[in-house]
Amino acid sequence: MSEALVDHAEPKVTASKSEARYVLSGTDLRKTYRLGRIDVPVLKGASLHVKAGEWVAVLGPSGCGKSTLLHVLGDLDQADPDGGTVAFDGRQLSQMSLAQRNWYRNRRIGFVFQFYHLLPELNIVDNVLLPGYVAASRWPRWSTFVMWTIAALTGVLGMTGGVVGLWLARDAFSWWLLVLRGGLIAVGVMASAGVFAALWAVAFTEVRSLVYRLRPRYRRMRGFAADLLNSFGLGHRLQHRPRELSGGERQRVAIARALMNQPKILLADEPTGNLDEKTGEEILELIAEQHRRGLTIVMVTHDPAIARRADRLVRLHDGRIEETA
Repeated sequence: MSEALVDHAEPKVTASKSEARYVLSGTDLRKTYRLGRIDVPVLKGASLHVKAGEWVAVLGPSGCGKSTLLHVLGDLDQADPDGGTVAFDGRQLSQMSLAQRNWYRNRRIGFVFQFYHLLPELNIVDNVLLPGYVAASRWPRWSTFVMWTIAALTGVLGMTGGVVGLWLARDAFSWWLLVLRGGLIAVGVMASAGVFAALWAVAFTEVRSLVYRLRPRYRRMRGFAADLLNSFGLGHRLQHRPRELSGGERQRVAIARALMNQPKILLADEPTGNLDEKTGEEILELIAEQHRRGLTIVMVTHDPAIARRADRLVRLHDGRIEETA
């Protein structure tokens, strides 16, 4: 997918010269989970530096913290306070704004998980399109401001109606009847205002969705998603739901989703761990093909045979990265 499919430019952040030669760099990463009253350290100063176009395999037994390492590198989770740094193209994530970190996760990183994480209610094209939806969902601030302004005004009108109702009932026979009448009027008016605001918000969302789907960019994105799936041998499955696919087909969809925004780095968490050997080899070949096209890959696995397909193999042991010969 070309950059033209995204309207806004990438947020700018100052790069660090010491980490600029790496596309992805994790330095002295520390991550501790708290289970009840017990602190469980998982990463204890792990450092991993990845060059552009490199395929790095992180080998280690189940439960050693490989997934945690990927989540921290991909900003799905964060290291402990003062627990090291993660940098992309020399730019530390901790120095980025929220918008810049969202951009990093959505536009620069592709995630592939062992258990697919596909949405069962969507067909596979819409599953693949999800990262594209997020990248293209930035709307002018004025539209949201208008929506909440109208909702607030309807609430104010409801309260005003309640006050007017009390004033009109000032000649009531007794004070308790006055309160009862005024309260009923106020509740009725505010409920009507709330219903109006809710209906308006729903209508606004539907109209905005319709306008978005009519835009040429949406059609280009959908075409790109279909092309990806077709290149992965799933062209005949475009309207199928995930439950109608085999494990290997679901993982192909997950890889296509990860590639939707043409990321610079693919983070793969045991991508063949849920598959039989033959299907796993097919998935690895798909990943290898993306690597040959220049994609940077960090893949964690507990299988040495899978790890040997990478350019470089490292081991995660006792919360730290150990380089192998």
